[in-house]
Amino acid sequence: MELLLDVPENETNGITLDPEERYLFFTLGRTISRLDLRTRELKEVPAPDGARVGTDEMYFVDGGLVILRPRLKQIARLVLNESLDAVRRVEVLADGKPSFAYPTTGVMVGPDLVSVATSYADVPRNDRSPEQHPDVLIQRLRIPPGSSTGAPA
Repeated sequence: MELLLDVPENETNGITLDPEERYLFFTLGRTISRLDLRTRELKEVPAPDGARVGTDEMYFVDGGLVILRPRLKQIARLVLNESLDAVRRVEVLADGKPSFAYPTTGVMVGPDLVSVATSYADVPRNDRSPEQHPDVLIQRLRIPPGSSTGAPA
């Protein structure tokens, strides 16, 4: 096992590789970071002002990052620029579905994101809570083909 990065006192989650396996993308706090696996250079991937890019899960799909945002009850795509070092825009793919108690943890199966819709990692189990769903729900969302990177925002 090889240690790739040691960043103290940061919350991290969501991790994925680009198709060429050069860059490792992951969250640090509420930002997206990119580690160049060849040079070990770590940099924050800037997003447009006001864009919320904090995530729980992340998948590299069609030149962008598909993310699950449990607290916002959303699935979104972060469209990256050509050099994969900045977010050009955020596209919401699913928002406020009735099944989204806390959507998290998934896997890409072809063009579909299959994920847990009712994780309770951040919502205490309480049958009287309006956010509480009594069942474990697994959902599938077809991820539409991505806008090509470098396209006008």
